[in-house]
Order: sequence, then structure tokens, then C-alpha cells
Amino acid sequence: MKKYKIFLQCVVFILLSSMLYAQQKPYEAYFEVGKPCPDFHFDNVTNWSKKQVSLSDFRGKWLILDFWWTGCHACIEAFPAHNREQKLFQNNVQFLLVGVPSDPPKAVEIMFKRLKKMLNLDLPCAFDSTLFMKARNYEFVHGMPIIIAIDPDGIVRGSLGHAIKDSDLKKMTLTARPTLRDAFRTQYDDNLKFDPKKPLLVNGNGGNDSSFSYRSIISKWNRSLPTTWFPSAADDSINNPSLGGDFKAFGHTLKELYFFAFTEMEPGNPPNPLSSIYGKFWPNAILEGTKPVMPDSIAMQKYCYELTLPKDRGTRKGMLQQMQRDLESYFGYHARLETRRMPYWKLVVTNPNAVAKLKTKYPNGPINNSSPEMEKPENHFQMYIMKNLDMKLLVSFISATLLNNGNDGPLLDETGINSNIDIDFHFIPSDDESVRKALQKAGFDLLKGERDTQVLVLTN
Repeated sequence: MKKYKIFLQCVVFILLSSMLYAQQKPYEAYFEVGKPCPDFHFDNVTNWSKKQVSLSDFRGKWLILDFWWTGCHACIEAFPAHNREQKLFQNNVQFLLVGVPSDPPKAVEIMFKRLKKMLNLDLPCAFDSTLFMKARNYEFVHGMPIIIAIDPDGIVRGSLGHAIKDSDLKKMTLTARPTLRDAFRTQYDDNLKFDPKKPLLVNGNGGNDSSFSYRSIISKWNRSLPTTWFPSAADDSINNPSLGGDFKAFGHTLKELYFFAFTEMEPGNPPNPLSSIYGKFWPNAILEGTKPVMPDSIAMQKYCYELTLPKDRGTRKGMLQQMQRDLESYFGYHARLETRRMPYWKLVVTNPNAVAKLKTKYPNGPINNSSPEMEKPENHFQMYIMKNLDMKLLVSFISATLLNNGNDGPLLDETGINSNIDIDFHFIPSDDESVRKALQKAGFDLLKGERDTQVLVLTN
């Protein structure tokens, strides 16, 4: 539905990342582990003794570059821990937050100023997008955190995609060349050529050539390959028998593969409230049997899976059925869908008079016009002004902003509102209570309930 535009926080970051990535050569290694870090210069640094700094200013200590932006909840949630670690290791380690400007450009600076006061942060923060461009190209990812560890001699020793731990810092201060966890991020081989729209291992695509007429392949994920899912669930090409049926999923866990095979929900992309399967399935698989806990060697491992079927069997139904058989044959977990009573969130009306005033005044005007306003002191960290908004899009916005882990089930609209609305939505990112208060102010509330839901059950 092209006329609708969902102004979620992540959209700004994805657009920024796409623009930055397009300007650089793919797979360009900037922070190369084991080699000197190229010099860099920041002109806008706050909470530090100097306004301008460069790499040489931190020689003699470990430097931890922590890239973040206003929509990265995981980044912000790690600030208190990093602040504590800075104090514990202050003689040997220096953290430097690097805030990446988004839209509006000053939003990240305003947010840091308020987070500093709210969380009592002593960490310095630079504001820069140039170095982030280079870091992101090297990482070849679309998200954060991105954390770069540089030793006292200026040598890059690690690239992490998670909050750095005390154990990592102890290694860094006690070991000359520590091995840091890389959280599925590593340097890519410039010589490896791979096109996700072509079959793996054919004509040198991602490896040695081979010939076949029917193929099903599964292997441990090779980090020289990207994380990809092709074609997507929304791509009609998987339904086209003339294509012969070709499906690839690289860099995904076993549960993610099972989930798609039985529910058609893609990893990292829960159904949009506008889709027909939204709320139909419980978002997490349940493991039962004699060993109800999946071994870490399987649960944490990421896999590559590729399936190619003959043209007459390459329909969507045929592909999914074969994928189900392959997974049970490879791993021994039998999967089934069961109807169970499960918890969920529901959006309800608590103040009908207040909600009645939200009926759109722009039925023929701009659709879903959202504008972050953060310059005014009286505003919260972020404000969205939404005009002519479909209620399903409000549910989508709340789900992406608040209900990220899926442990309490989906959010369903039980307001009974059939018309579009105009709403000014104020909230503090990563603060669940502020989102709920904003809804209550508008006449809504979030309540927990239970309902019959399709659950994916794995039995070993």
C-alpha cells in the first residue's frame, strides 16, 4: 500500500545506511583487525576536555569506539554499563561514544545531552557520520551497535556487535593480543564473489562450481558470506513455477529456519499489522521433549540453507513442504503447529471522548505525515505528528517502538475505531512507560490478555 508511509525510527537509519553504503566500494576494509587503525579526527566532541580529538590523543590506552544513533535501543541500554566500566578501567581504557546524525541532524546531540543528565553519564561523545560510513562498509551490516576496539599502540584488535563486557576489558588490559568475540561480524574477503540472485557454488558464485538437477544444501554459516534471505516472503517469484523454485537463507538460526518453513514469517521481520498473518502465530518457537533445551552448539549456530526444486515442484507449497522435511531430516526436530492459549497485548480505548477528538481532519490530505520535533525544551526526546493515520499503522508503530522482544505476544487493535486519526505522539526511546503514558494521554491504553494462537512446537 504505497500511499501509506510508516515513520518508524528504524526507517531513518536504514535510509542513512543505504546512502552511505552506496558511496563506498562494497567490502572495503577500513578497521582491519591486526593492522594499524587509520588516523581519524572528530571536530565536535562533548563531555571531554577538548572539543576536537584524533586517534593520537588516545595513544597509551585502549580506545573503544561505540557507534550509536537515536533509534538504537540496544546502544542506549548499554550506556550505563559502559559508564560503569569506564570508571573501573579508567587507567587503561577510554570509551568514546560516536553519535551518528540522523534526521533532524541535531537530534542525536539533543538526545545525548538529556541521556547524560538522566543516566549520569561521564562518557565523552563525538558526533560524526564520516567514520561511521567507513565502519559500516567494513561491517557490511544494516544495524548497530558497532564497537571497534583499538589497542594502546593504535592496532585494531576487535570488532563487536554487542555491548562490550567486563571479561573483554580484562582480556584487553592483561593480554597483549586478546581475542575478542566478534558477534558475527568480521572482515570480508575482497576476492570472494557472491550474487544472492544466483545459485550458490555455480560458476564460482561463492565457491567451487558443481552440476546438479535437484539440490538441497545446509551448512554452517561462512562469515565470508552475507546474511541474506532470497526471495523474500513478499516476493512473488517464489510462487512462479517457471523459475524452478530457488530459495536461499544464509546466516540464520535453526529456529528461524523452522519458523519460516511452517509460518512463512521471515527472521527479523515479524508480520506487519497490515498482513493477513499478523497475530496468527506466537512469535517464538517452543521446544518440548526429552531434552526441552536446545544445545548451544545448535541454538547459537547460524546456518546456510539453499533449496532448488524442478519447475513442476517449485511452487510455494512445494518449497515449504520440502524445507520442512529437510530440517527434520538434518536436525531431528519434529515440528508441528498447535492452538494454545497464549498472552498478547491489546490496544483499547479508555477515554471515548478524547479518542473521538482524534478523528482525522485531513481525510483528503497528506497521509501519515510524521515529523520528529526535538528542538523545543518542553518536548520529550521525540515527537511524531501523525495525520490521517490508519489504526493498523499506529499498531505497527507501537509494536516496533515498544514490543520488541515478542515474549508477551503480538499487539492487536481492539479499539473498534474504523476511521483514520490525527495524533501527536510524544515518547522517550527505549522507555516503555513513556510510550504507554503517551497512549493514555490520547485516550488509549495497553492491556494484557490471552487468546487462542498458533504455536510452533519443536520436539526432539
